Amino acid sequence: MELRILQKKLMFLHHLENLPETALAKEVFKIQTVQGLPGIIEECRPYLAKFQIFDLKSYSKMQFKKLVKSKILELNKSKLLELVRSKGYKKVDHNELLGCLLLMLEQGLGLPPK
Repeated sequence: MELRILQKKLMFLHHLENLPETALAKEVFKIQTVQGLPGIIEECRPYLAKFQIFDLKSYSKMQFKKLVKSKILELNKSKLLELVRSKGYKKVDHNELLGCLLLMLEQGLGLPPK
């Protein structure tokens, strides 16, 4: 659930970045960005760096949505694999799970190819 919320926050951040300069929300966003005030930009900044997204204006809404969705799916996959590995689940084999995910990638299901 936390990753779904992160996805929504990133999409909202893209929306704020692409608002007209005269919009009040854009002005507040710019002030928060320049002064480093707590807000959505500070919450999302580590993820933007991790996903190597530096210029939000360079993406259309659909491009950004697809990019964020694929990055969130990758992050979810890695968290699930780490959870299986760290908890030592007996009913789920880590290598088998990894093989299934790779097969899904090859068939175009789930994550887009890199």
